[in-house]
Amino acid sequence: MTTKNRKRTILSVLLTLAVTVITLPASDISFTGLSQTRLALAFEDAAIPYYEQKLDMHIDIYKHMSHLFIQPYLSVDQDEDIEFAMRELYADFYLDAMDIRVGKQIIATGQADGLYLTNMISPLNMSDFLLSETHELQMGVPAVKASYYYDAFTFTALWISHFVPAETFSSDSYWFNSPTFLSGGSVNMADPETPELSIENSEVFGKASYFGALATVEVLGGYTWTDTPYAFSIDTGTGTITTEYGRYGVLGAAVSAPVSSAVLRTEILASFDKPFASVVPGTPPSVSVEEHSVIDGILGIDIDLAGFSLSAQYRGTYMTDHNETLITDGKPAKEYAQLATLNIQKSFLDDTLTAGIFTIVEFDEFNILVRPSVTYIIEDAVEIEAELILFAGDDEGTYGVYNDRSVTSLSLNYYF
Repeated sequence: MTTKNRKRTILSVLLTLAVTVITLPASDISFTGLSQTRLALAFEDAAIPYYEQKLDMHIDIYKHMSHLFIQPYLSVDQDEDIEFAMRELYADFYLDAMDIRVGKQIIATGQADGLYLTNMISPLNMSDFLLSETHELQMGVPAVKASYYYDAFTFTALWISHFVPAETFSSDSYWFNSPTFLSGGSVNMADPETPELSIENSEVFGKASYFGALATVEVLGGYTWTDTPYAFSIDTGTGTITTEYGRYGVLGAAVSAPVSSAVLRTEILASFDKPFASVVPGTPPSVSVEEHSVIDGILGIDIDLAGFSLSAQYRGTYMTDHNETLITDGKPAKEYAQLATLNIQKSFLDDTLTAGIFTIVEFDEFNILVRPSVTYIIEDAVEIEAELILFAGDDEGTYGVYNDRSVTSLSLNYYF
């Protein structure tokens, strides 16, 4: 599709939505959204690696026994490239003791703050890395979700009709790094094929939840796909590595409980027979696939102290039958991995000014991400935000590899 035709298509869709909204009775519809202008400035050379204007709309249409939710999203970047997407589009049906949701939806689970453990059903959109808002990171999946309510319990069954992979950096992204396991020779990475649409390739999950005065408990299980591809073979003649997505099972739980003035949280997720690439360096390297189980756990606490809101977390990961050839996310996999997060916020000036700092520390190759921010409310529903995104530490770490790519981010948000 040409750029001109693409713009016409986007305009047609927006006009159709506008006509639909205008013709509905006011009592049947709720219309809210966000207009944001955001740019990032690089510390190294004062370049602007990121600029985006976006319009994020929420349209709720209510009937007696149903509800339709539409979330169109429009963005324009520094190259005048236009992206239009439907982040969510689903219908809810309300029965006596059951709700049914059908359509593209974001599935949120778990108790963690900024870490995705049991909250792993909806894939992540990391194409803009840390410049995406938290609520923008998870992507909608085409699903049917049925929730049955009994006293303080909720039982949920979820069927995802087809696999949606995570979105990562393009090769021309400011955040792109070549996979470290390619240093043994000159190779090319082939794009993976997305599993075809079929019942056999769908994903299924089940969740049981308890909401009580003493604790909130969630137990989750499912059969899913790896969100990102792994290498599984290499053509020694051309040096081309073929990648694919693989299947594995998960079982996890999340618990939160108030204790005095604090809230304690914990999560655990076991991934069974998850496929990983095994790469033996060479010219070219040899590639195969191994299946390993992974156990992931989080301990966290939320508390208010002297007007400050504090959230701290520790995360530990263990891989069974580990060996040095295993690769995950383009770098060597660890048998044990540990990290911690700390989030501190405080409001001033009658809650019109909010200052905060979010920190992630990886302990194995010691590296750190620090994100101090200030948000000021100019008037009702209009705010400006300034943020530093700072990297430091070992360049083999998730964040230390960006030591020379720290940025400052400025944004203007208009809510309606």
